[in-house]
Amino acid sequence: MTAGRDGIVHLVGAGPGDPGLLTLRAAELLARADTVVYDRLVHPDVLARARRGARLLFVGKEGFGEQVPQAEICALLIEQARLGREVVRLKGGDPFVFGRGGEEALALEEAGVPYDVVPGVSSGVAGPGLAGIPVTHRGLPSEPAALVEAASLPQQRTVEGTLSSIAARAEAENVGSPALLVLGEVVGLRTRIARGLAAPFSEELPAQAAAAQPRSS
Repeated sequence: MTAGRDGIVHLVGAGPGDPGLLTLRAAELLARADTVVYDRLVHPDVLARARRGARLLFVGKEGFGEQVPQAEICALLIEQARLGREVVRLKGGDPFVFGRGGEEALALEEAGVPYDVVPGVSSGVAGPGLAGIPVTHRGLPSEPAALVEAASLPQQRTVEGTLSSIAARAEAENVGSPALLVLGEVVGLRTRIARGLAAPFSEELPAQAAAAQPRSS
C-alpha cells in the first residue's frame, strides 16, 4: 500500500528496546509500509511486525564500527518516497532524541517530501526512569523552553518562553494537562521543522476515546 502518488515517510520511534514498548501507531504503520528503513537498535521482534513483502533496509550506525553516512540515509528516504512508497524510518527510542530525526525531517522538508513523526518511548527517559532517576527536577537555571499541550491529538499546540517565564506564559495561554516541557536550544528548531509536518494522523478521536478525555471544570 502506498500513501499517495508521491509517497510519505513516517519517522517512527521503536522504543528503548523491549518490543512490548512499541506504540500501537508504530505497529499499525509497520503492518502496511512498503519500505522499512531501520537502525541497529531495533529489536528483531519489532521488525517481524512488518508486512510480508515489505523492503527491509538496514542503515544502522555503531561507534567505531560500520557506518551508513547520514546523507545517504536522507537520500534513500527521499528516493523511496518519490517512488510512491509508504516508508517507515524506524529508529530506536524516539526519532527526535539521539536519533537524528531532526536532520532527516529537515532533509525531507527541503526536498518537498511529505512526512510525519510518530514518537517512541525514549531511552533518554525510560532508562533513567527504570533506574529510579527522574529526568526533571525543580530549581534549574534559565533556558529556552516550550510547552507542548495535547501532543499527537488534533488540539495540539505549543507555547514558547524561557524557563523563567514559561509558567507565566502557560497561565496566560491557559495551557492545560497533559503538556510536555522541553528545555534547551533545540526549541529554536521548531519554526523550521513544524511547518513541514503533516496533519495529525487522526482529525477526530473515535467516540469511545473522546468520551474518555478529561474534561476541564
